[in-house]
Amino acid sequence: MTDLSQLLKDAESYNVNKANLDVYKEVIAKLRSKGASWREIAKFLSDKAGITVEHTKIARTALSWGLETHFAKDLPSSDEYIKALRLMTLSNDEKIMLYFHFNQHNRTVTYSELSNCLGYDSYQYANKVYGGFSKKLCEELNFKALPSASGRPFYGSVVGMKYAYSGPKDEFQLVMHHELSKAIEELRLEDNIFE
Repeated sequence: MTDLSQLLKDAESYNVNKANLDVYKEVIAKLRSKGASWREIAKFLSDKAGITVEHTKIARTALSWGLETHFAKDLPSSDEYIKALRLMTLSNDEKIMLYFHFNQHNRTVTYSELSNCLGYDSYQYANKVYGGFSKKLCEELNFKALPSASGRPFYGSVVGMKYAYSGPKDEFQLVMHHELSKAIEELRLEDNIFE
């Protein structure tokens, strides 16, 4: 039988070793401005500062500071995606790749998988086609693409973001933005755009 009074005493003396995230406010803001996910920031702080903190805690704390990324603020709404996609003329291969991406588990795909869905062996075909589609979508939405590791614009950032749990040797995995997937679902139901 559990002694509740002892549990209460233990709870009172319990000391939570919390990271003071206020110290890292500028670091967190800089990483978010570069498009880092909350999980990537948690890993960065663990690796570089030796603190262990859940990504959800970082996100809640940052929001309490009134901090949010330019990326999150600038990410189009599902309605904006719908309008842009309706205005665009998509090639058959672009439609197939977009819908293939939409239908993958967790809406996560590699460029090799995108190429393979059309019978191509190399990720390069998807780089060309899906990259071209992404660039046109950026232009239609007036969306400023996030920089890639090389500093050049990564137009795919309008479609999604890098899978947070990828290892250094894993192929790049693109996770579709929720707002875009919501738009595709609506377009699929309303317009049969992907048939």
